Amino acid sequence: MLAAAAFLLALVASASAQTVVTNKWCNTDNSYCVQSAFLPDKNAVIFSVSTTATGWVAMGIGQGMADADIWLGWNLADGTQRLSDRTSKGRVMPTADATTTLSSVNATASINAALPPVAGHKTRLLFARALTATAPNKNIAAGQQSYLWAYGTAAPATPTSAFSNITKHAAKGTFTIDFTVSSTGGGAQDGATGTGNTTGTTSPAPSAALGFSVAASPAKVLASVVAVLASLALFVVL
Repeated sequence: MLAAAAFLLALVASASAQTVVTNKWCNTDNSYCVQSAFLPDKNAVIFSVSTTATGWVAMGIGQGMADADIWLGWNLADGTQRLSDRTSKGRVMPTADATTTLSSVNATASINAALPPVAGHKTRLLFARALTATAPNKNIAAGQQSYLWAYGTAAPATPTSAFSNITKHAAKGTFTIDFTVSSTGGGAQDGATGTGNTTGTTSPAPSAALGFSVAASPAKVLASVVAVLASLALFVVL
């Protein structure tokens, strides 16, 4: 059954142009990067999270492991990805949530144009997330917000399961950013901090160019949701 907090994905019906706000943050050695495309008309953000490692990669909302909303995942041998929405309560492996707030996104030409793959990175996740979510998940704030980043170098114990155990991170850190606004002229976003740098641009391209819209409505009728997803060649990870 689809999780109540999962997104409904549908083609954009409106022909009017909407602004897509993009940002990018990488750590100092460029072994980890997060790119984002905020769709103001849909109150959602598409993320590309990648690393030079071949194990798992993660980001999340929080100032530390004691209370964090973690979004992590890994790539499978068939070229797909496994997303895992988790909650962290301390310096232990984050626990997988029963339902997910993350929607997997395919690496189409339009997505790769907006969020280009980072050279040398071997693990990459693409997913969409609404700004708001029900507890214990946290909201993506309009304003400077603290985020965690991490990656591991070993494959999960059970790669096909979102509930799989994972190894301890090989690298980690924090950064502060506002994913709903962008820097001007490609410079560092005002107020952004962390181990690395932040650059961003605001593109006047319509969100329809990304191939879908994201709605925060809960799934009520499974058959209708499946029909919508089938029309998009996109899928939700349960």
